[in-house]
Amino acid sequence: MPYCEYPSPVGILTLVADDEGLQAVWWPDDARSTEVGEFQPDHPVLAQAAAELDEYFAGRRTTFDVPLDPIGHRLPAGGLGRAAHHPLRHRP
Repeated sequence: MPYCEYPSPVGILTLVADDEGLQAVWWPDDARSTEVGEFQPDHPVLAQAAAELDEYFAGRRTTFDVPLDPIGHRLPAGGLGRAAHHPLRHRP
């Protein structure tokens, strides 16, 4: 699985993808982050996810367009895909 490390305001996130979409975002203390494949920060899905996270953390994005392909989950058409386009809400 291609992966990259994304330096975020909440710590370094591990982004995992395949050619179909973003498979996982692991927090810094997630033990699974040691179970990744090949470091490929230029993979198209990972590059898109990182760019969208940059925009999100800069306050310029509230929804995400990166395709999703969660590890171990095959959801009905539109299931999680719709959730990815819902606005994110910040809690005070």
